[in-house]
Amino acid sequence: MVTDIHTVAERLRGTVEQAVLDSRDRGRRDGIRWAREHATAGELEQLAGLDGSVLAVGRPHTLVSFVSATGDAFHQVVKIDTEEPYWDGFRAGAGDVWEAVEPMLHRPVQ
Repeated sequence: MVTDIHTVAERLRGTVEQAVLDSRDRGRRDGIRWAREHATAGELEQLAGLDGSVLAVGRPHTLVSFVSATGDAFHQVVKIDTEEPYWDGFRAGAGDVWEAVEPMLHRPVQ
């Protein structure tokens, strides 16, 4: 019986770990899409710079309308907590876009 319970616990632990990975991956995809299609340079720089902290943003921040449009609820304020897998992935995806475009923002347009 004890061995069976350990096997069940191990299997369940795997489902929790997979849920965390799935949430982080979904957040990363959403972060990339928000950064490419909605964010302002200032918003993107702010979010990309978050590390282990919490940020609450309200309207007119584009993240509020983005989250409202992708979810099933209308938001007035969005709380970004990088300790949560989804927001950790979101920040990482947005950060990748910021790293790619930031050097180009200081060059003259040709």
